[in-house]
Amino acid sequence: MKPPFQIMGTDHVRFIVGNAKQAAHYYQTLYGFQAEAYRGLETGDREKAAYVVKQNKIRFVFTSPYKPNSAMN
Repeated sequence: MKPPFQIMGTDHVRFIVGNAKQAAHYYQTLYGFQAEAYRGLETGDREKAAYVVKQNKIRFVFTSPYKPNSAMN
């Protein structure tokens, strides 16, 4: 049976974590990832914080919801 679609590539991998800032810092410090983007209260998002780190073609997005009853949890 043929798959319904073919995966052409991956843009990023998203991780839902308890502390996005700490997770991003960990990957920057231990594995040499570079900070690429941030989204959170300062940018007008009242639902979640997200940090994007990048190394060559690898891009991780660490996201933390602000509210414990968020749909992300």
